[in-house]
Amino acid sequence: MEEEPNLVVSGLSKAVTLDGVRFRIEIYSLEHDPDWILEVVDPNGTSIVWDEPFETDRQAFDTAVATILEEGAAAFMRGDDNVVPFPKGPRRQ
Repeated sequence: MEEEPNLVVSGLSKAVTLDGVRFRIEIYSLEHDPDWILEVVDPNGTSIVWDEPFETDRQAFDTAVATILEEGAAAFMRGDDNVVPFPKGPRRQ
C-alpha cells in the first residue's frame, strides 16, 4: 500500500486584507512536486482554486494579490452566478 504524499504549505500562505476584505491565501504543493497550487478563501469560506499550478510560491502569492486588487474583492464574493475571467483560470469549490 502506497503512502499518501505529504502536503507542503508555503510560508507565503497567510491571511491578508485587500480592498477592505480579509482573505486567506493558501499556497501548497505535494512533497515531491515542484509546482505550487493557489487557493484564495473569502470571509464566507468560499474557495477559489487556480486550475494551473505555479512554478514558485512567490508567483502564486503575487498573482493572488494582483487579481484581488485588479478585479476587486467583490468579484471573489458574488457567488457562482458571477463569471470573471481570472488569470490562470481559478475555479470555485
